[in-house]
Amino acid sequence: MDWLGQQASSFTPVLPDALVLRWAMPLFWAMMLAFLGLYGARRIKPPGKTGVPAWVLAAGALWCFLPGPWAPTYWLGLAFQLPSLMTMALCLCGLAGHEPGPADGRSKVAIGLPLAGLMLGWVLLLDTFGLLPFAVYRLGFGSAALAVAALLAMGFWVGLGAWAKPGEAGRALPLRLPGLLWLVLALYVLTRLPTGNVFDALIDPWLWAWLHVWLVRWLALIFKPVATPPGATPG
Repeated sequence: MDWLGQQASSFTPVLPDALVLRWAMPLFWAMMLAFLGLYGARRIKPPGKTGVPAWVLAAGALWCFLPGPWAPTYWLGLAFQLPSLMTMALCLCGLAGHEPGPADGRSKVAIGLPLAGLMLGWVLLLDTFGLLPFAVYRLGFGSAALAVAALLAMGFWVGLGAWAKPGEAGRALPLRLPGLLWLVLALYVLTRLPTGNVFDALIDPWLWAWLHVWLVRWLALIFKPVATPPGATPG
């Protein structure tokens, strides 16, 4: 057995409390469905309309707390278990009206943390199919992966704060993402949600798919030709 395998085999996973997990299931899915409903309404809102009424979103959220198969969380939990804590943090930002995305600015330093999330998703996918020489996922039950994630958050916080130019459009986005990562890690330490594995707290298939869309949109903004002012000579 390789060295990483020996280290991983000695882990004693700290799993979330059953009561916390019971309430987290409807709460997480309620927040995610509310965000998806609000996001979709903003994109297809007819002219002159104000969007989805708050009571509709509240009713949809309360629906998630119904017992048994009457709630959508019952079926979503069977199929997908729980969203990650990072997904929940981004959904809360979206519900508060602060949707992190390429529109926040063209700064190239804004791509670092989303790109790290993409790479982590691909590594875990390869690990799922057994295409790596050692098991990566089970390392997430130990403290070393948590320490690496904390150092990554600190590095991005310090680095992005130093590289972002004063007054730069979108500066709030690069500095907000490491802050969300710190919040996610703190909640993970306190609750061990969603599975007791730090990788499940940082990434999930929903977030990983969205990060691919984010990357495409960000690259489209970066390489979008700059319009030439009227009367100016191109070049």
